[in-house]
Amino acid sequence: LFGFLAFFSAAFAEPECQIDQGAIFLSAYSATYYKAIMACHEKGYKYFFVKSFTYRDADGQTMEIHGVCKEKGGDYLKDSFVDSEIQPSAGINISYELLCFREKPQNEKAVDVEGFLEKIKMFTQEPEKVEGSKVKEVTTIDELNEELKNAKTPVFVDCYSNTCPPCKMLSPKYDAFSKELVTKGKFLKVDLAKVSEITSTYEVMRIPTLLIFEDGKLKETKEGLPEITSFFEAMKD
Repeated sequence: LFGFLAFFSAAFAEPECQIDQGAIFLSAYSATYYKAIMACHEKGYKYFFVKSFTYRDADGQTMEIHGVCKEKGGDYLKDSFVDSEIQPSAGINISYELLCFREKPQNEKAVDVEGFLEKIKMFTQEPEKVEGSKVKEVTTIDELNEELKNAKTPVFVDCYSNTCPPCKMLSPKYDAFSKELVTKGKFLKVDLAKVSEITSTYEVMRIPTLLIFEDGKLKETKEGLPEITSFFEAMKD
């Protein structure tokens, strides 16, 4: 679901993006799911089951989801709204019914409200800042090439994305490494969403990825938070 939310928020921000029927259905469900989460959170409910979800647009297209829950107890919560962001030319009518709980039910399929919100924070919160960081942000491929050409030491490039939780976890560690290992090389970072050429040029397949250059040429690549942090920890010895 987090992937859907990130995809659709980016897609709908693009004025020329063509939204097909499948995208509308999926986005309607994502929007409803998020509204249900927030409604439960505001009313103090910790868990819920989806009893029903109905989508209907101006053309008469309808999508319905009916959940099955044998859990006893709980409170029913109903709501309906018109979402004009998914299809601005014609509002979409969405309604849902939930079975909500303040304590964790026995059924493991219950939606964990607070757990969901914690994961959302990982996608939206800014990474922790480290005072005195030696990391330099690179904003174009030409700027990176210039840094590599003029470097007298190894160059480390942290390839990240603002929607990547492990990238945000790495950020303060990378800042700290840049201070502790300042004599070992130059520390750069690049947002792949803004400098997408780096993805194809250096075959970056996952994030975070650390590119390690020597004499202007790519020497080594480290992928993932554990591998990158282990690499720098070993340099301290």
